[in-house]
Amino acid sequence: MRALALASLLTCLAVQANDELVVVVSQASPVQQLSRAAVSALYLGILGTNEVNHDLKPLDLQDGNMRDDFYKQLLGRSRNQMRAYWSRMVFTGKGKPPRAYTANEVHQALLANPALIAYLPRSQLDATLRPLLTLP
Repeated sequence: MRALALASLLTCLAVQANDELVVVVSQASPVQQLSRAAVSALYLGILGTNEVNHDLKPLDLQDGNMRDDFYKQLLGRSRNQMRAYWSRMVFTGKGKPPRAYTANEVHQALLANPALIAYLPRSQLDATLRPLLTLP
């Protein structure tokens, strides 16, 4: 009985480790690395940072739980805080939130356009994508 419980726990931990969120670009992208601060700036629509020398356009995932986890881990903000942030940005004309796509659509978009940046679960990465930042 204990062995079964231990096996279940180890399986759950392995699944969680594989589903870490990773910020990625296409292998065709000129971007080789970005700091956490630069990724944060991109996902907040603050593109005037010195480190971001490329016109990267961020993409979001439609999956609400993964998106919530991403913003919580990257920015320390909840879903409601992000909604309020983007409401202010849109209302004042300072920006629009990243468009949301399914994980498969994000992957295809990254391959088609090297100017895009996104986040995906580690389990969905392959050799066509370049990881830039692993969260948390």
